[in-house]
Amino acid sequence: MSAERPERPGRPVRVPVRAVPRRPGAARAVPGPDDLYDPGGYAETLLRSLITAQLGVTLSVLVPAAAVVAIYPLLAVLFPSVQTATVGPVPASILILGFGIYPPLVILGFLYVRRSRRMELEFIELLRDR
Repeated sequence: MSAERPERPGRPVRVPVRAVPRRPGAARAVPGPDDLYDPGGYAETLLRSLITAQLGVTLSVLVPAAAVVAIYPLLAVLFPSVQTATVGPVPASILILGFGIYPPLVILGFLYVRRSRRMELEFIELLRDR
């Protein structure tokens, strides 16, 4: 049995259309991970913008974290009674450190991880082949 079909009169012949294979040096519409290390071009611009955005996220978390950490020593210098104060049998410094400093630092760390992951996923989406 033949794989070819006989032509019918009055009907056009079907011709399969295939995409031309890409040349190895052909430019892609979306840069790939290997393109990030090539000097110049769109991928390098994307990488710079990612690094700049990461710096912005880092500073937006680092500045409040530094402020939170600096509060207790500042209070201890301005108000020396804070160093010796107690709440019942527990020193106030333990309560300030345990409930006033560490929870905000944990929340800031959570926000940092969430924002940086979201930013990196958006960057990966830009690099993904269509």
